[in-house]
Amino acid sequence: MRTALVGGGASGIGHAVAGRLAGSGDRVVITGRHADTLEAAAVQLSGDTVGTALRAKCTLWSAT
Repeated sequence: MRTALVGGGASGIGHAVAGRLAGSGDRVVITGRHADTLEAAAVQLSGDTVGTALRAKCTLWSAT
């Protein structure tokens, strides 16, 4: 089983990528800025797929 970290996995393209990976049986960690949205997305991904979805609230930014 692979583990994938998907930034912006709570919605949009990130959520679609996370769903595809979880659907293949991979463990997926999704990140985003809003805990409630992440929780809902993780529950949906875990219920809809054979993989596992975990969530981590964080903000990704560049210091430059």
